[in-house]
Amino acid sequence: ESVYINASIESVGDYAFANMPRLNSVDIHNAIIGNHMFDTAPALQTLNIPASVTNIGSYSFANAALTTITFENTLIGDHMFYNNDSLLNVVVTNNINTIRAAAFENCDRIASISLPFIGSIRYADDSTNTDTFGFIFGNEVDTAENFDIIEQNGNTYYIPLTLKSVAITDDTAIKAHGFENVTKVKTVTLPQGHGVDDFTLIGQQAFKGMTLLSTIKLAAEVTNILPQTVTTIGNEAFMNDVALQTITLPRDLTTLGISAFEGATTLNTVNFTGRALQTIATRTFYNDYALENMTYIDADGETVVSAIDTICVPNTIQTIETLAFYNTEAIKNVIIPTSVTSIESSILGGATALE
Repeated sequence: ESVYINASIESVGDYAFANMPRLNSVDIHNAIIGNHMFDTAPALQTLNIPASVTNIGSYSFANAALTTITFENTLIGDHMFYNNDSLLNVVVTNNINTIRAAAFENCDRIASISLPFIGSIRYADDSTNTDTFGFIFGNEVDTAENFDIIEQNGNTYYIPLTLKSVAITDDTAIKAHGFENVTKVKTVTLPQGHGVDDFTLIGQQAFKGMTLLSTIKLAAEVTNILPQTVTTIGNEAFMNDVALQTITLPRDLTTLGISAFEGATTLNTVNFTGRALQTIATRTFYNDYALENMTYIDADGETVVSAIDTICVPNTIQTIETLAFYNTEAIKNVIIPTSVTSIESSILGGATALE
């Protein structure tokens, strides 16, 4: 069975085409998709949302069997795909400007998702927006055992246990708490920016507590490289990310926050690529037990300064704050450049392997 909706339709009542067990095709040409409009369509597997659609009600395609969704419009409605448990790999294209609450709630088999941004809108459009990754997954599910129950910025969300890979494709920041406590995702791919605006910010606690995160990179890279245009990595941004082993920091980095990598217990190698950072902040690498290699780019912009099993502090650094490398038990050698004019207390306390 199929449904064709003419462009002349201006009003649609709730549940207009709900409970159609043999519906397998929907052809939409109007501007409105109503509340629960196609709720419970267990034979509907593919869907195209055309550019004509500008208004979408709640639960519009709940309880369907969608495996493929194409977005030509700019909006995803709240609870739009509730309980679509055939969704495995979701791609939300960059033309989407708004994603409403719990759009993918109770979708318990999603393995990968590509989103233009985190939360409901792009950071570039509203810097006060505080929605986090869990916002689109909501907190009402049938079987809690299928979900990772997490806290983000004071809210509880249910993330599918199957979700291992996330790509953000078209934004300028990962906001504060963006991926905080998303404990089952292993790979995050970051964008270069949005339009003419560069990607510049990794907010405080943005990736904190991602205990399985081992890969964070740009789409074209295979190793852990952050976007070159990032200027700020906030406090506790990667705190307790115990699976992260290497990281290459941005060229334009000017601020590396307090406890940025604290508790990243398997972090072994940190590569600095910029020439702007002047301070290694308090507890930046605190309890990073495996840390033993640090490299940087010299003043010529090309030469990599490194040594085997050695922390080569970048020669742009002027201040190393309290406890910066505390309990880094694997460190054997440290080279502190003449650029450093201030060393605060206990920067290497507990570094028991120092030679």
